[in-house]
Amino acid sequence: MPLTAREQIEDRCKHFTGRQHDRCAIEILYTDVEVKGEGIPCIMNRRFTAGYCVNREISTPDEVEAEIKAIDEDGQLFSKAQYRVIKHIKETQETSGEVECPACGGRLKYFRAEVNKHIHAKCSCGFGWHE
Repeated sequence: MPLTAREQIEDRCKHFTGRQHDRCAIEILYTDVEVKGEGIPCIMNRRFTAGYCVNREISTPDEVEAEIKAIDEDGQLFSKAQYRVIKHIKETQETSGEVECPACGGRLKYFRAEVNKHIHAKCSCGFGWHE
């Protein structure tokens, strides 16, 4: 069974920046702590451990709660924005336009790709997404 978001946050080192990067937030190379064929200690979980890093630091319960809350809030903002954009597209039949940004109240500009119907949206506050 996959780990929940909470379990992943609880088991992930605070310094982990993702495997798309070559090093963590405190400049430790992932290859320096990786166990070949098994993984890295940065994302150990209840079923798997690989390697060791003296700098591994896990979140406190309060920090986990704060991150879960932020994820929930971001999801709610995205849902509101997506709803507004889709509603505007249906009402106007336009493939681009602006709606109120749920993050700041400013203008969220969007366009919908003709080829795949994916929506791309961005506000000057930094909120936005692309599908």
